[in-house]
Amino acid sequence: MFKKGWLSICVIDSVAAMLGFSPKCEAYRILQTLHCMHFADMTPRLRESIPGLIRECLMQDSFSEFVLIEPEPVKTQSGGMFSRLLAFTTRAN
Repeated sequence: MFKKGWLSICVIDSVAAMLGFSPKCEAYRILQTLHCMHFADMTPRLRESIPGLIRECLMQDSFSEFVLIEPEPVKTQSGGMFSRLLAFTTRAN
């Protein structure tokens, strides 16, 4: 979105759709009015507010935090391929 030189509300719509919601907040309405406006045509203050407006649109209550889970340790079976390989390599040394 930022590399093209203008604001595209379509990118925000696509990300929201991937996350399973439709942003309908005040920040989204502001960004809609800026659709296809070149950043060079915006005041510095407006331009600097865009990342915060995007964050506000995409941080909905349904997923305000991503929860990281710990991976479960891999369980090996005795007599399995890994055990036999480990036994073979330790005997060889």
